[in-house]
Amino acid sequence: MEKNLLLGLVLALALCGTLPAQDITQNILRCRGDRVKNLVNGDDISFDVDIRITRQQKIEWIQKGGQLNHTYSILAVNGSWVDVSQPGSITYTVMYQDKRGEVRVVRDATGVFIICDTRNGTEGSYYKLIIGSVGLDQ
Repeated sequence: MEKNLLLGLVLALALCGTLPAQDITQNILRCRGDRVKNLVNGDDISFDVDIRITRQQKIEWIQKGGQLNHTYSILAVNGSWVDVSQPGSITYTVMYQDKRGEVRVVRDATGVFIICDTRNGTEGSYYKLIIGSVGLDQ
């Protein structure tokens, strides 16, 4: 009886370890930001924004109650982050309005943030979005 219980527990733990529930590459990541810092000039601006990262396809920037929506096409993914509740990061190579850039999602000891860099010479932007909440959808 004990062997069956132990075997059942081991199998359950093994299955839980393989579920993609927290895997950013297999789910839709939802982030709500409340502040952005311009990393070029140092400006720190408060505003609400929702970010949706759809698996490995696109990143949507939604603000003003859904009225303003920017979509970044994901060209490549660098790294993996299998559990967004734990420290880690993933970097996306993106295209936005004919500008190639990088979007990096990070969780570390200071919190969760997204760094977006679409600079190309003097054009484009470079900012850090401070994330207040993170969630995953299937």
